[in-house]
Amino acid sequence: MAAAISLEAGGGLAHDLGSAAVTASVALALLKFFEELAKRGVFEQKLSRKLVHISVGLVFLLFWPLFSSGWYAPFLAALAPGVNIIRMLLLGLGLMKNEAMVKSMSRSGDYRSWHSGN
Repeated sequence: MAAAISLEAGGGLAHDLGSAAVTASVALALLKFFEELAKRGVFEQKLSRKLVHISVGLVFLLFWPLFSSGWYAPFLAALAPGVNIIRMLLLGLGLMKNEAMVKSMSRSGDYRSWHSGN
């Protein structure tokens, strides 16, 4: 009985790790897509920023049902947005450079606007 429970838990963990990887991959692909559109100037700055926020937010909402009801599932689901938050902090602090990402997600196209409140 204990072996069956641990196998079930391991399978759930493996499933949730896979779900986290799929969710993060789709979100990253969307971010790269919008970075490329920003580089090419396809959308106005304001529209690009809104599209990034709406689409990436929808990825997390739509992929949430992929995760199990295990106690660790919410933490694994939070990995992708957590990594993205760290990336944005590094960009906002000027520790990392990615002009296309800044252009696609900032109001002004300048990383300094993220921490100045503009």
